Amino acid sequence: MPATMTRPLALALFACLSGSLAAAPASAQQASYGQYLLVLDDSGSMDDSDPRRLVEMAALAFAGALEDGDQVMLAGLNELASGEVTGPRFVSPRELLEGRDGPEGTRRLSSERVTRLGQHEGQTPCRDALERARSILNAMASAGAPQTLLMLTDGACNGGAVTPSAEWLGGLRARERFRFVLLMREGRTRPDPTLAQYARDTGWTGGARVAFDARSLLRAFAEVLSFSRGLRYDDGGRVGLERTFAGARTVRVLAIQEQGTERIALARVQDGRRSDLPGGPTYRRPEHGWSLRVAADAASPTPYAVTSPTAGAEVLVIPVYGRLRIEAVVAPCGEAPELPWNHERTVRAGQPACAWARLVGDAGETIHPTRSFHFQLEVCEQTECADATAMQAGEDGSFHAQLGAQLPLGRHERTFRASGEGMAAPISLRRGFSAVSFGVHRVATTDAPGRPIREVALGTLPQPTASDLSLTVSGAFPAGSHASITCEA
Repeated sequence: MPATMTRPLALALFACLSGSLAAAPASAQQASYGQYLLVLDDSGSMDDSDPRRLVEMAALAFAGALEDGDQVMLAGLNELASGEVTGPRFVSPRELLEGRDGPEGTRRLSSERVTRLGQHEGQTPCRDALERARSILNAMASAGAPQTLLMLTDGACNGGAVTPSAEWLGGLRARERFRFVLLMREGRTRPDPTLAQYARDTGWTGGARVAFDARSLLRAFAEVLSFSRGLRYDDGGRVGLERTFAGARTVRVLAIQEQGTERIALARVQDGRRSDLPGGPTYRRPEHGWSLRVAADAASPTPYAVTSPTAGAEVLVIPVYGRLRIEAVVAPCGEAPELPWNHERTVRAGQPACAWARLVGDAGETIHPTRSFHFQLEVCEQTECADATAMQAGEDGSFHAQLGAQLPLGRHERTFRASGEGMAAPISLRRGFSAVSFGVHRVATTDAPGRPIREVALGTLPQPTASDLSLTVSGAFPAGSHASITCEA
C-alpha cells in the first residue's frame, strides 16, 4: 500500500550579524612618531653642578631610546634665548648616535652638537628660551606629531618672569598633543611654580627634582620618555620584573657606566639562562669618564630581563608600543569574534550581549595587562564612566564582560576605558551597536502567502515525476545580513 507521508518542515536561518561581509585579519598600523625638544641648562653654574656632563649623557641616552621615525632637537637655554638658534634643528636619533643599530664596538662621542652641549656660560633665561622654543614647535606642528618639551635646569630661572601657563600653552598650535616636563637639580631652590604649572596642565604628575648623578638622571629621562608615550616607567625588564613586552614594536635597552669602560656587555636572562644580547656599540666620553650603550631587542613569548655583567653598569629596558588604542566590540555571547574588533556588530534584542576589548599599539598585537605593563579595562554606559564595570582579563591579554540586562530594541553605545598604574592617563573608546528583533516570522506557500504552514504533505512516495514547491519566508533581518535556509524531510 503506498505510503502517504507528512513531515515537519524545518527551516534554519543563520543571519550574519557582523555588519560587514567578512572580517579582515588584524594588522599593524603605520608606525607613530613624536617630536622631542630637549632644552638643557647651559649656564655657567653647570660647570659646578655637572662637571662630568652627566646631563649630556642622559640626553643622548634619551635620544638612543627613540625610534628612527622620531625627531629630536637638543638645545641650550642660552642658545635659544640669545637667538643663536633661530629655527628647528630636529634630527633622527641615528644622526646623534651614529651606528646605533649597528654591530658592537666602541665609538667616541665627538660631534659638534655633542661638544656644544658641554659648553657652559651665561645665566638661566627661561622666559626668552621658552618663547623661542614655542616658535620652533609651532613651525613643526603641521606634521601632526605629538610634541614633548623637556626643560632641565640646575637652579632658579632669571631674566624675567615666565609667561603664565594658560597664555603660553594657548599659543601652541599643537596644544592638544603637547607635553611639558620640568626637571630641576635637587637643592634648596624650589622649582618655578609657573613652569610646574605648565607640566601639570599637560598631564605630568611626577616630581620636578632630580639628583645630578648618572642613575637618577637616566631614570628621570626614561620617565619623561614613557610619559610622552602615555605610559609610566615601571622598571619592567629588570631581573625580578621579567616581561614578555607583548604588543611592543621594539624594545630598547639603555646601559650606562661611569668608569668609561670600552665595552658595556649586555645579557638576556630568560628561564634562568643567560645569553649575550648582541648589537649596539658602546659610546664613550673618556674625558668625562662615562660610557653609554644602546641596543635593540623584541617582544618574546616568554618573560625575560636584561642585565649587564659589566661592573658598575646601570641598565634600563624601554619598550616601544607606539600610539596606544583600544579595539572593542559588542556581539552575541559565545566565542569571541574574529579580530580586529574595529567594526560595529548587531545583537539580538531581549537577550544578553557580551563585550570584548583589548589594548593595542602600532604592531596591532594584544598588549598584555601583566606581561607588558599593568593596566585594566572597564566598560561603561556613560561617556564619563561613572558606572564602570570591570572587564575580566583572559590568558591572551584580551578582556571580556557580559552586559547583563536584556537589551531593548534600538541603537546603543558603550565606553571602553583602559587605565592603571602602568599608564600615564586613561584612554577611551566609544563603540556603538544595534539590538534588533530578527528571525523567521512566517513560512507559507507562494500561492497562499498569508497562511502560515508548519509542514508540507509530500503525498505518495516515490512519485513518477518531479514537482516543484515554492515557499515564502518572511521576517525581520538586519540590513546587509546573509541567510542560509535548509529544508529537511
